[in-house]
Amino acid sequence: MFALISGAATLFSAFARDGHEPRWILLLEGGVSCIAGAVVLLYPRFTALLFLYVLAGWAILSGLVQVIAAYRLRREIRGEFWLGFAGVLSLLFGVMLVLRPGAGALTVVWLIACFAVMYGVVLIAWGLHLKGLPATDGQEVSSPAQ
Repeated sequence: MFALISGAATLFSAFARDGHEPRWILLLEGGVSCIAGAVVLLYPRFTALLFLYVLAGWAILSGLVQVIAAYRLRREIRGEFWLGFAGVLSLLFGVMLVLRPGAGALTVVWLIACFAVMYGVVLIAWGLHLKGLPATDGQEVSSPAQ
């Protein structure tokens, strides 16, 4: 939905411009955004599967790079095992997504949900920490509701 709204706004801005600046880049960007948004809305399964395979490719490639980097850095640094281990985990995750896309999609949904909850908890904790800090002028920080 965001891509459609963004594309429509970009197309509108292309026609709302004054002067003789080129409009083709805005028309191209708006058109591509509208097409992408329509594809996502009309073919959600295809879009989800495509995203899953892009994520799997990224995980496999980054895992390979990490394993190779750990191997090459074994004489330069200590603890290269952890980099290699992270690479192996990334490789396994990518292979799992390719072999079991249904389970992979469910896993990605759960990972995003867990991330959102943990991120929110951390931001709330940070906000509470900031509320307890003294202001720079020596006065206690107060919320706008007080």
